[in-house]
Amino acid sequence: MHSLPTYRDTTMNDPRLYSLPRHLPFDDWFAIQQLHAAYALAVDGMDFEAMGRLFTDDIVLDLDLAAPELPARGRAAAVNALRSRREGAALMGGALRRHVISNLLILAATSNRIDACVVMQLIETRPEGVRILQTSVYTDVFRRGQGPAGPWLFAERRLKRDVAGSR
Repeated sequence: MHSLPTYRDTTMNDPRLYSLPRHLPFDDWFAIQQLHAAYALAVDGMDFEAMGRLFTDDIVLDLDLAAPELPARGRAAAVNALRSRREGAALMGGALRRHVISNLLILAATSNRIDACVVMQLIETRPEGVRILQTSVYTDVFRRGQGPAGPWLFAERRLKRDVAGSR
């Protein structure tokens, strides 16, 4: 696998990001799309058991936060870090938060690894209205679980928060 720039070290206008894989089967692309949706629903629903099933045993999770549990390494540590973040957010009271995932871009693909990125918006709904709390980009590495025909799972998940004026 050749080295591709990541969102952390380039701008989205870098033409190297658009040398898309030519032979990614639709089933694999669709599986990655579904994995993103399953992750967002599990996080928003605080379904930590379902979340854990989406990760490899050795996942690396980095949410671009200064927190003692991050970056997390391993399935249990990643789930615990997400539990800590979501339960803390739930204490805000009266709000429903949704992760909206879009703009899936496959950066590189082999038979057992896919590198991709997506845009994420964190939206909060309260009785008085809706607001966007955060926009970010997730850069992910997916690997197959349980052999060459196994399901795709998150092996790395790195969040880069959008901050006005930075780049």
